Amino acid sequence: MSRIQWTIAAAPVTADAADTVEIHGRIVHQLAEAHDIQLGVAAVLIRPMLGDLIRSGISECRRDNGQYRLSEGDCHSFAWHATGTAHSSIKDYEASHADAECPAPQPLLEVPAATWLPHFRDSGHPPQGSAQPWRQVLRTASQLPVTLFRPALHYFALHRFHISAIRPDMLATVFFAMATEARLVHEKWNGLPGKAFIPDGTGLIWQLSSHCVGSDKPAITGVLPPSARSADRPGLQRARRVPTSPYLASQRRPY
Repeated sequence: MSRIQWTIAAAPVTADAADTVEIHGRIVHQLAEAHDIQLGVAAVLIRPMLGDLIRSGISECRRDNGQYRLSEGDCHSFAWHATGTAHSSIKDYEASHADAECPAPQPLLEVPAATWLPHFRDSGHPPQGSAQPWRQVLRTASQLPVTLFRPALHYFALHRFHISAIRPDMLATVFFAMATEARLVHEKWNGLPGKAFIPDGTGLIWQLSSHCVGSDKPAITGVLPPSARSADRPGLQRARRVPTSPYLASQRRPY
């Protein structure tokens, strides 16, 4: 069998096209598994990550089949087939280690006030002047001692910020606030198997499951209002109905 030959080449799409290029759904699962983070978090990191790697990573091409590979050291690697710029499709993602285990992590800048982290299926350019802090979110999620399930993130947003849907401009704010409380909640956990209900520093009650499929971390599966229990006031565990928009429609997806 002949050895695969990769040749340095220009990326088949521009950095701006990272906001519109087709992305296969398996990428979310591959990214989440590689970095031990949850699907709902992985889903908003793909497009900004791809844009940055097109600008600063190494692009290579296989001349035998037209496959491209875009990589940044050992941490991130995208692969896709391109029959032309208009038909590029991202097929695979790989990382040799989780972001939390990076042997030489670069210092990260402070997250600016204006951010934009859209679901990967919602193509479109971010508003001018907004940042996409995917590195900060990825490293934080990878280093957390717990896994944050997507419904829990939305419950937290509802009870802490009183918003029923997390817009792309609010996701970073909600995530970092939740990550801060998640560390404190984990410190209070007794480590016993099964489910636990643990209050955070503001009185919200976090539902923790000691078992999480695909991860050694315990999982945060829900966030309840003060003095609530899992069977109490179930309406508070549902986001209020709001007018449909393309981004809100994406919230009904499995990740």
